[in-house]
Amino acid sequence: MKYFILGLGAVGTSFLMLLKENGLFNPFDFYVVDRSNDVEERFVSLGGLKENFIKKDIDKNNYLSILKILSEGDYLFDFSIDTKTLVLIEYCLNHGIHYLSTADGSWKDDKEWISCFDHYLVYRELRKKYKKGLNTCIVEFGMNPGLISCFVKECIHQVILNDQSLYIRIYRKKLLKLYEEKKYGLICKKIKVKEVQEVDNDDQVTNIPFEEDILYSTWNPWSYYYETISSPEIAYGTKKEYLSYDKIFLSDYKNLVLSLYKAGFEYKEDTISPQGVVHGHISTHEEIFSIRDMLTYKHYSPTVHFVYSPCEYAMKSLENINYNNPTKFHIIKKSEIIKGGESVGIILQGLRFKTRYFGNYLDGKGLNTTATILQVSAGVYSAFCYMLKHTREGLLFPEDTDEKEILNSAKKYLKSYDTFVCDYIEMSLGRNKK
Repeated sequence: MKYFILGLGAVGTSFLMLLKENGLFNPFDFYVVDRSNDVEERFVSLGGLKENFIKKDIDKNNYLSILKILSEGDYLFDFSIDTKTLVLIEYCLNHGIHYLSTADGSWKDDKEWISCFDHYLVYRELRKKYKKGLNTCIVEFGMNPGLISCFVKECIHQVILNDQSLYIRIYRKKLLKLYEEKKYGLICKKIKVKEVQEVDNDDQVTNIPFEEDILYSTWNPWSYYYETISSPEIAYGTKKEYLSYDKIFLSDYKNLVLSLYKAGFEYKEDTISPQGVVHGHISTHEEIFSIRDMLTYKHYSPTVHFVYSPCEYAMKSLENINYNNPTKFHIIKKSEIIKGGESVGIILQGLRFKTRYFGNYLDGKGLNTTATILQVSAGVYSAFCYMLKHTREGLLFPEDTDEKEILNSAKKYLKSYDTFVCDYIEMSLGRNKK
């Protein structure tokens, strides 16, 4: 069996280290495709074989010749930002190859722009075609997207188990039965979930000198830039408070999307995390649409959106270049971080229970990488463990996996999960409209 890694950056490197820790790395079986000389050295230093390193820049002209080394039952891990994930997914599904990615992507010379929502609709149609019985392929599984979808399901579970509101106390046994039956949409309708908010708060601090012409980030700076300056989309539910403010895409009750006019950084929002109050901005993430569909029941659905608070250097550098296209980038490394960590979680708000948070906070103490990277690679590792046990599930979204199994695998590296009742400020789109 062969394991093929496209792009051995920070996430891929961390993932390999986790595999080695768990006795799942055989150097004869692992291959890496990357164009960088330093990546080859890193791969060899991790125990990989030099002859298994393919120094190439994979693109739409050569991917078929590169992937022909893979056979039915092999694994493809897509950690590259310059690959068209939809093409690779169909290739793998048609050739019996297991596939795992952390985010969607396109060939670097593709000129057509596709919104996150439109991209999700394509995935959704593919899932109908490639069902259980085919080789397992999991799309967009790191932290967010990825583990965050399991957080949503577990937060619902925690509400049912622990909330002391009258409705929950009366119907707790019935709600637990619905949870066991995976009827998440019906549960959300019964407990009147209004909104699901993803919260990502990065408070990692670096001691490196700040240079004014560089864009900093604790993860891919270009992706961070693109997310922040893009007009965000919100997976809109059945509440109607903000429909008059911005552009709307409407297909059916499952496909209501609020598309905001301005860049994401202009839509500020205060929320809650384990570190306290978070001052972030709204951003588009792929998983908000699949989460919203998971929580939909007939003509009911909650609103799902994502709030991001980047580390100080990331936001300061973006403001410094006045949100213009950056030419210099710097990924903040483990050795450059002096304190702090990152929390990623969800807030569940509704009418028949108290608002609840569920997520993970990971600081950098004792880690061989940053909190940001380990959270993602822990998600990848847990998804891979899931694939080893469930080999014939076809195309899966993160929501299609078993959250207990996933969270148990990831907990080894995420240390613990936080859940608590919290106060929550309503979505502030109207307040920020100019």
